[in-house]
Amino acid sequence: MTVSAYRLTGTITALIAKGSRERLGCLAPGSILIPTSNSDTAGMILALCDSLFVRVFDRDIQEQTEHIEIETLDPFEAAAVTSH
Repeated sequence: MTVSAYRLTGTITALIAKGSRERLGCLAPGSILIPTSNSDTAGMILALCDSLFVRVFDRDIQEQTEHIEIETLDPFEAAAVTSH
């Protein structure tokens, strides 16, 4: 299964989820973002980065990333592999 993602080419600021709160932080160049939502009214996108949920500005994604495709296991295939 192919997933659309972004590789950071520069540092961007993000809101990083920690429990029920968010903290402000920076994501380093080379980090991979996998979007999990469309842009909201504030222009932010929810994404997965290094197993953390983050919110980043859509504009930063367009200016500080390159689009990539990632091959992942289909969740149903992964369940079948781990159950054997």
